[in-house]
Amino acid sequence: MLSKEVKTFLVMGIGNPLRSDDGVGPYIAQKIKEKAIAGVKVLVSQQLDIEVLEEAANYNKILIIDASFLGEGLIFRKIQSTDNEQGSSSHHLTPEFFWTLAKKLYHHDLSLYLCAIRGRNFEMGEQLSPEIQLLVPKAMDEICAFLKEK
Repeated sequence: MLSKEVKTFLVMGIGNPLRSDDGVGPYIAQKIKEKAIAGVKVLVSQQLDIEVLEEAANYNKILIIDASFLGEGLIFRKIQSTDNEQGSSSHHLTPEFFWTLAKKLYHHDLSLYLCAIRGRNFEMGEQLSPEIQLLVPKAMDEICAFLKEK
């Protein structure tokens, strides 16, 4: 059941910190948490989980930060459902399907955004690649500007 009190921002850092660049979502989310920005709650998870769907529906805006295998650099975009979005596994939930589930289960259109950062190294290890380290300050700037929007 949705809470009557709508909160401001939910930031979700998605990824596995033990898989090199896959850990960029949790890394940046932790940096955001350290800033202690009023009205911002930060969650970290290895994957986008259906278990946070109900909580997410209580926020004005949700931002997912995740590493990407595709594209170049940094992609910041609004997420909405697609007509052909289907869930294939509880271990692979796309942002689009997350949005669709909120609509179907809670009759709520999420204001959902994705900050995808192109990773280069997804091998075992805890170090971000030099390429992704260069993108972290740009991502932080864009995310902090986004979080200041009310």
